[in-house]
Amino acid sequence: MAAGIEFKLFASNNKAAKLLGSFSKWAEIPLEKDDKGYFRTKIQLEDGILSIQIPSSVAKSMF
Repeated sequence: MAAGIEFKLFASNNKAAKLLGSFSKWAEIPLEKDDKGYFRTKIQLEDGILSIQIPSSVAKSMF
């Protein structure tokens, strides 16, 4: 059964962020930035084990 899952990332210094994973066949899904510095997207996912990737440009800005 598919469920709506929200992905949220705080990266206030970034201008853009994207999500990619096995659920999207590794195609990039852009995240939208809000006025508090959070990037978000909500997608429908089936139950199961999934892999995701955070691009290094986003990961560097988080630490």
